[in-house]
Amino acid sequence: MGKINTIFFWLGGVITQTIPESAVLGLYNQPVSKLNYENRMRLLGLAQDLSLGRINSRLFCQRTIELSGIVIAAEELEARIKKSVTVRIPVLEAIKELPDAYNLWLISDYPPEWVEQFANHSDLYSCFHPNQVIFTSESHLVRMDPDIFYYSVCQATQPMDACLMVDGMSARAVHSVMHGLSSAIFMDTARLKREFALRRMIP
Repeated sequence: MGKINTIFFWLGGVITQTIPESAVLGLYNQPVSKLNYENRMRLLGLAQDLSLGRINSRLFCQRTIELSGIVIAAEELEARIKKSVTVRIPVLEAIKELPDAYNLWLISDYPPEWVEQFANHSDLYSCFHPNQVIFTSESHLVRMDPDIFYYSVCQATQPMDACLMVDGMSARAVHSVMHGLSSAIFMDTARLKREFALRRMIP
């Protein structure tokens, strides 16, 4: 196993809430878990299509509104989603503790125009250089998993065994290991720092 020198962090689920969580907050101002199972699965499918670039952000909002039955303009929902996204500052602070020797990349499943809105009001780009942000919707992926694993390491020009992916989606994290990419499942900031310490990335 190679020495880790490159770390990929997912935006949705690690540094911010997921796209479905942001959409439900924008629509109902309540957690996504309050949706019934069928609508939750449909919303997850829409979010996947958005992240893969199959639909744009406006169409995502239109279809999410249709799913909800709430009368609201797509433009209004999009504005609410942008406002509802919260950057987890403690996570960014934990990332800043990593030595400069590590090559840090951000994988954004959110569309660029949404990220621009909240990145300007946070320290997001103090951790990640704009040239080291991968927007999945612009990456021409056929499937998110496993395509993003190979695309990411290719962008970083690093071998698979030199990379670590921090992911809030446990199933995808498990799949990444099956493809030779080390992963850490994000639960909370304390456990993320513990992961760094166990891997001797921080003291």
